Amino acid sequence: MTIRLEVPLLAALILVAIATSTCSAAPSRSDVIQDAASQANQPVAFYGRVVDQGGQPVPGVTVHLSLRWTAQPIPGLTTDKFKAIARTTDANGLFSVVGERGSLLEIAGMEKRGYEAPKPIGRAYWYWAAVAGHKYLPDPQKPETIQLWKRGSVEKLVSSTVSDAAPYDGPGVAFDLLDAKMGGPISDLRVAVSRSPRVLAANEDRYDWSFTVNGIDGGVILTSDSFLYLAPLEGYQRSATVTIRRGDPSWSPMRTVRLYVRSRNGAVYSRVTLTVSTSPDERPSAISIQSYSNPHGSRNLEYDPNQDIHLLPR
Repeated sequence: MTIRLEVPLLAALILVAIATSTCSAAPSRSDVIQDAASQANQPVAFYGRVVDQGGQPVPGVTVHLSLRWTAQPIPGLTTDKFKAIARTTDANGLFSVVGERGSLLEIAGMEKRGYEAPKPIGRAYWYWAAVAGHKYLPDPQKPETIQLWKRGSVEKLVSSTVSDAAPYDGPGVAFDLLDAKMGGPISDLRVAVSRSPRVLAANEDRYDWSFTVNGIDGGVILTSDSFLYLAPLEGYQRSATVTIRRGDPSWSPMRTVRLYVRSRNGAVYSRVTLTVSTSPDERPSAISIQSYSNPHGSRNLEYDPNQDIHLLPR
């Protein structure tokens, strides 16, 4: 389980401890805080395994971790401290952290020459039991797996950043990823945005909305891959739709997705970061695209800025 939470670490525990203390034998505030700090600093054990994109273990990786723990520098005063920890993976890609005490362990970074780590890594593990339902339970037989990307050969790619506005419930906007143009004679994908209701009541600020991405003469794949450096050979769909309901706890007027695009009958493969922003009024939606495209029919999407193709000759 990987959880990223930002909460006052001891606030809830201290309040509970003070509230449940009895008047007949009430501990001092200093004792309550010291006990809360002691409960927050739990034994820490963590077991990890680093692999490459092919699932092969990667030895010799330096893993940087940050351990959050609670100190009481003077009676009645607590503060959060952070301890930097470094480990190196063994021949099987394994590493571990044992014998420490704290409340939260985070993988801050990983490095090895010739490899790339995800940014951010986004791995944090709670050991403080008062964080209900989020306590991490380590298992040395099932280490947490973190993937690195083993860099390979790069090819000349077209990098592009382009934005446009699209009226709701219209045909959408078509984008030429090789020439950073919209609505030209050749396009790679089309984005259309819908919103319901079109007219909101005075006290409403949420609405259902969606956007559809169409791959022109090809297809698209929505992805959560950490690395979009090798486009899939199969699995493309003609279109993909993302729907955001007004009742969703994670509702937002903006959404960012990443996707692979195959276009021009397989002559072009791209990796795309697409952001769509909406508003409750009649202003059109805003669409922003950052893409890296291989115009040579290769699925290799590793990018070297020194080999960027700024403008593809027609």
